[in-house]
Amino acid sequence: MLEFWQPEDRIDDATRQRWLRAGERVATGVRVLAHLDAFTDVRKLTVGFSLAGNETLAAHYVQAIRDERIDARLSSPIEDGTHDAGRRGLFSAARRLLAGSLPRDEVLLPCRPDATDEEIKHVVLAALKASHALQYGLPLTSDELGELSQ
Repeated sequence: MLEFWQPEDRIDDATRQRWLRAGERVATGVRVLAHLDAFTDVRKLTVGFSLAGNETLAAHYVQAIRDERIDARLSSPIEDGTHDAGRRGLFSAARRLLAGSLPRDEVLLPCRPDATDEEIKHVVLAALKASHALQYGLPLTSDELGELSQ
């Protein structure tokens, strides 16, 4: 399974830029080929796509992509992936309250600064296959996807 990458410590600007280049390649592929509302967030180091409030469809996408051995995760627009118990204050409380009211309609995809062309292609093709199967009712076999990528 191609898993999520998360830095162990703060990352330098060069690493962040490499991540952004890889993330933009994933997002562009998902946007152009799978026709999904893809995004990158260099601050949170996330790449994925949004399903306009449809949590059920997002959950189906996560499962379909995971079936392709790609680690996909559900998220909401406000989630940042960090849960620091030491952070207190009004802003933190407001964000937690708001997060509970937002739909978990985003599907996050794995990306790392040194992602290979093969990894990027595999992530995009998993999203493409899920899109065709779930949105258009056109399941594609692995053989058909291989023909598309050549």
